[in-house]
Amino acid sequence: MKQSEHLAANNRGMTPVIGVVLMAAIAIVLTAIMGGFFVEIGAETEDMTPIPSVDFEVEYDGSVAVITHQGGDNIDQGERLVIQSEEDGEETTIDGLSAGESVEVDIDEDGDTVNIIWEADRGDTTSEILESTEVEPTS
Repeated sequence: MKQSEHLAANNRGMTPVIGVVLMAAIAIVLTAIMGGFFVEIGAETEDMTPIPSVDFEVEYDGSVAVITHQGGDNIDQGERLVIQSEEDGEETTIDGLSAGESVEVDIDEDGDTVNIIWEADRGDTTSEILESTEVEPTS
């Protein structure tokens, strides 16, 4: 047997090397794909407007609900609070509200549910229900 025939017939050592090279290539490709995916997610979360954490108190006398900002984050100018009555669909919009400030909203019926919705000041559609409460006359 010639030496060139012997080398051509003895290629068993090449199979593990090729397998390792292919596994390394697959790992590199997957790492690049996952890295791009996570960088894209990180960029999206930077653009999101943080939702304020606010504590409201709602007092109702039978016709008017007084909504008081008890504490937490201020609702800055440009950001809006939408006070929405579920019963009749009426909405009152307030541009900014700070701790200690109050707003009065006409409510037609006892037992109506009032939603306090925050809307971002950006051109996006970010909004969040900060509080939903059923109004009953306080004694």
